[in-house]
Amino acid sequence: IYDHPANPFVYDFLGRVNLFHGRVHKGRVHIGEVDLDAPQHSDTRDEPAIAYVRPHDIELNRIPSDKGDIQARVDEVFAIGPSVRLELVRTDGGGRIEAELTRERYNEMKFLEGEQIFINFRNPRVFLQDGGGI
Repeated sequence: IYDHPANPFVYDFLGRVNLFHGRVHKGRVHIGEVDLDAPQHSDTRDEPAIAYVRPHDIELNRIPSDKGDIQARVDEVFAIGPSVRLELVRTDGGGRIEAELTRERYNEMKFLEGEQIFINFRNPRVFLQDGGGI
């Protein structure tokens, strides 16, 4: 259930989540500069969609990837036991993002408040806004 929730309600119910609004068109989901495969919706034409991404599934980098990225600014950093939570603000005006790293990964990267970084997603779960999931 946690890895493959049936609908947005279940996904949200099972823990913290970031929401990214975009569009599905011909088997692709477009969210800002990020472009994701959605082969289950190869017949969908320009429909609104929402990608659900858990904080630990947010990839953080200082250099943009070739996959397309969303640029963000590190707003706050919170060390919580073995984890570090980063509150990010999208530079395109798309809102706030919560990311979570292991303390080891954070110590390697040492992201600083105010720093501009690039994000991408691992394991996004995308639902059409009318409730259809992919």
